[in-house]
Amino acid sequence: MEDKLCFVILNYKQSEYVISNVKRILKIYPRSSIVVIDNNSSDGSLENITHEFMENTNVKIYGNEENTGYAKGNNLGVQKAKEAFNPEYVAIMNPDVELIDDELVPKILKAFENHPDLALCSGVMLNNKRKLDYTKIAWKVPDKLDDVILNIPFLGSRLSPIRYTEYSVQDSGLAFVDVIPGSFFVVRLKHFKSPNIFDDGTFLYCEERILGHIIKKKGLRTGLVMTNFYLHNHSYNKIPGLRQTLLTYSRLVQSRIYYNMKYNSWPKIIVIPPLYLSSLVGFLLAIIGWPVKVTIRYAHSNERR
Repeated sequence: MEDKLCFVILNYKQSEYVISNVKRILKIYPRSSIVVIDNNSSDGSLENITHEFMENTNVKIYGNEENTGYAKGNNLGVQKAKEAFNPEYVAIMNPDVELIDDELVPKILKAFENHPDLALCSGVMLNNKRKLDYTKIAWKVPDKLDDVILNIPFLGSRLSPIRYTEYSVQDSGLAFVDVIPGSFFVVRLKHFKSPNIFDDGTFLYCEERILGHIIKKKGLRTGLVMTNFYLHNHSYNKIPGLRQTLLTYSRLVQSRIYYNMKYNSWPKIIVIPPLYLSSLVGFLLAIIGWPVKVTIRYAHSNERR
């Protein structure tokens, strides 16, 4: 079934990761195809990747004219995959994901074969320290006033209303969940009649929950292969500056507002006012909390010396 699978990798200034991943995919899944979209990197990424694979017919590389974000960039990748390879399945893969388990993709494809209503499937994500955080491998689709709580730092992480407290795992090792991380997953294309998989109303954040909501509403399912893993090399060690911290939080809040305006089951007049209020509280706590985080990190670094 690997010949029916196309990997889509969306790059932004991470060409070294992309080149390494494409080489590994070609080695362990030689019958699959690959589409790389460069999201208007300014560091020569497109040229580097193109030079590396320009003679490989199983790899297609395209440059985006602007950085359109996660949803639009990956939608373009899926469209190009359909045009070039006409796959049955597409694997959405971040550049900083490492496929450390050769059996993961075959098991995902087997899960699709065994479950016709399975629309989306992935393995268990490990962080860059190869540690497993069960709160981040899957979560419930947010609804009602969930994001009012999630908007507030510290409170949302401790009282998360969308967290799974346990997973029901079948004999095959598959667990059915609402939402899985957007860093890596495989999608069965026939369940999506629209040219796009993602709602492109967001730039970054909340794409996974929107996809999970759409799949659930269609009466389809999302699966997690609990016996196999992949590595997400996203670094959480460095604390960004205050400006970047607030920009990141702003994008997160904007995406949550968009999601609740379009997908929340409750009336907007009930949901949106407290959502804006919690966003304001979240901004204030982010400003207050930033120097505290920096101080604690500095103290810990001095202790290690």
